[in-house]
Amino acid sequence: MAQRRMFSQKVTETDKFLDMGLTAQSLYFHLGMNADDDGFVGNPKSIKRMIGASEDDLKALVEKDYLIVFEDGVVVIKDWLVSNYVKKDRYTPTIYTDDMKLIGLDKNKRYQFVSDLEPERNQVGTEMSPECIQDGDKMEPNCIQSGSKNKNQISSENSQPQQGQGFNSMEPNWNQNGTRMEPKWILRLG
Repeated sequence: MAQRRMFSQKVTETDKFLDMGLTAQSLYFHLGMNADDDGFVGNPKSIKRMIGASEDDLKALVEKDYLIVFEDGVVVIKDWLVSNYVKKDRYTPTIYTDDMKLIGLDKNKRYQFVSDLEPERNQVGTEMSPECIQDGDKMEPNCIQSGSKNKNQISSENSQPQQGQGFNSMEPNWNQNGTRMEPKWILRLG
């Protein structure tokens, strides 16, 4: 087990933290000192008894959003990665791998249950599934429902010009994002 741990003032100097009782604050520090390199503590009840804290102090840390308690009694400190950084050559992964699978990091580097995390919205809008064809400015219903079309549907659709594909010289072209571009005049010879 590590001999040194850090506590960020971003966590411990907030009004929310300082409004807790002194024994709850002390319990937080002792849990942090006994946590593994991922912020997990396997014996929170022993630590609680060792320092004379009550069950209410542990509940206060959970209610104030400082700890996550798992069904097996293990706890993880939510702000662990805000406060602590362990070099790769000294890092020892947690033995609580099943509990680790249930959590992820939010945008503030705090542990949250995976079910509570918001999906990331940084998707690239220019990438499309190669089997999903757009018709002008609207998505085909089959693409929306099933996510793709079979190859027979695609080949039959591609055999005839569709609106927005620019086959007619008077018809406007469409951007990838579905907005209309100014018509282009095309001179066709022959």
